[in-house]
Amino acid sequence: MTDFAELQSRLGPAWAMNQPGGGRHVLVAMPSFALGESILSHYGRRIPPLEHRYLLPALMLPRITGCQMLFLCSETPAPEVLHYYASLAPPGQRAGVRRRLRVLTVRDDSPRPVAAKLLARPQLLDRMRAVLADWPAFIEPWNVTDCEVEVAMRLGVPINGTAPDLWPLGYKGQGRRLLRSAGVPVPAGREGVRRRVRRDRRDPPGTTRRAGGRGQARQQRRG
Repeated sequence: MTDFAELQSRLGPAWAMNQPGGGRHVLVAMPSFALGESILSHYGRRIPPLEHRYLLPALMLPRITGCQMLFLCSETPAPEVLHYYASLAPPGQRAGVRRRLRVLTVRDDSPRPVAAKLLARPQLLDRMRAVLADWPAFIEPWNVTDCEVEVAMRLGVPINGTAPDLWPLGYKGQGRRLLRSAGVPVPAGREGVRRRVRRDRRDPPGTTRRAGGRGQARQQRRG
């Protein structure tokens, strides 16, 4: 498959299974923090714990019994953590929940997105394909950049996120233009504003605000 839009056409049917009574499917939790290098370097060793927050979808496994969850991460969660998540299920379901929660660790502590680490390890992508088999599946990402799209394409699994080339539509000005072009009324305002404006137009020039007491007090600047 070479077309991302064609791949994304599979998302609806797979995602619709992710509910009580739905058919067998796989949810791929991919906490791939695709951010700037300086931000990732700043977080450094805190990235794996942040990735582990993506274990939260495991809480739905007792209710959605047709779901298998494949959790991707840079560092394997402690056994106590996985046991804790399973212990939150009713006693009769705990073994099944733990069995349906599978962890695939990239074992790379460099400050890079999980998707980038996966792309550098084709053997791990092969292991993922073996887990996915022919089941309907979809990827739940943290955000979607070209790296996450490439992982989805190599696996042949749709991703529950916006294609990177649509990102500009997420900005307020572009959103207003999009709504207007579709004939949808928009609130009063304007697009393309880049200069800073005073927070409160009622204040005279040279006035700042400072917090204090029960409200805010005006303070006149003296030059």
